[in-house]
Amino acid sequence: MAKPPPRAALRAARTTPAHTDLAQLPFEQACAELAARHRLAEPHAFQLAPGGAVHLVRLSDGQALCGRGPQVYAAPPQVTGPLSCRACIQAVARRLKSSLGRRAARLTPTR
Repeated sequence: MAKPPPRAALRAARTTPAHTDLAQLPFEQACAELAARHRLAEPHAFQLAPGGAVHLVRLSDGQALCGRGPQVYAAPPQVTGPLSCRACIQAVARRLKSSLGRRAARLTPTR
């Protein structure tokens, strides 16, 4: 039986961005692709809120996917990076659950 990987390796794998392949695309195209991956109708990007949480934000009006994010963000939008808002992660999981099944509730491709 194979030895399980150490916890540090698992933690590093969980926190690495999964959307690094989008960095080579033009920003608008990358945001549209990010939205398509999360089953969203409009282009979205990651943005850092003044409180320190990273939200998934709609580009047209700046509204966070969780609906609770602030309208003014501290950093410019990014298409790669970790998503740290728990409510945004749960909203993505709800959207993906129908296509990915039960696994999406505990493991979402947002990081």
